[in-house]
Amino acid sequence: AEPSSDSPPAYAVLDAAQTTFSIHGTFIHTPSGPAYQLSSPLDQRGPYFRIRRLRAKEVPQVGRTPIAFDKSYVLYEVNDPPLLDNEVHMRGKRRACVPGVVEMKHVLHKWRVAHVPRPGAKSREILSCKKKVGGAFSGKTKGNRKSEIEAREWKDSGGRVVATERLRIGDDGAVVPTVELSPELDQTWRELLISLWATRLWVAFG
Repeated sequence: AEPSSDSPPAYAVLDAAQTTFSIHGTFIHTPSGPAYQLSSPLDQRGPYFRIRRLRAKEVPQVGRTPIAFDKSYVLYEVNDPPLLDNEVHMRGKRRACVPGVVEMKHVLHKWRVAHVPRPGAKSREILSCKKKVGGAFSGKTKGNRKSEIEAREWKDSGGRVVATERLRIGDDGAVVPTVELSPELDQTWRELLISLWATRLWVAFG
């Protein structure tokens, strides 16, 4: 299907300078509040996983009333092909998304992300993700627990770090996935990386 056109006024207002995101249940938050919704919890596996941007009118409702996942506002849809091991495919559903298919494979302790812009086109690796050297258990201690566990870096094809993800331990002991994006990324790349980050966690936790 042809990607839908965006309607900016319908969406939650996102600060272009915002680079920190965290996952709480099925919502992705900025420090200012919720911004995206996941179609399922990270530990619930199924054939599809989707992410959408919240509409402005929905933001105040998060945490107060259940919000149905509206498929008509999906940014990216992830498919877990049954015949392929350690590989998922992601397709953009909006015009502002990366076109074609984004293939995400786990090879030799590293996630490799390739872009296939159209059917029959040659894939090109655009990103990779692996554990940050010296990045595990690097946070401040809270009592006898560490407040941060396992850091991973996302790098572009030129080796530049474009995102760093971590699993933080909240005050209640719950694990809170967080990601810090490079401030130089445009909106398309920001939302691609946010979606890839959530997808990687969905694969890991599911």
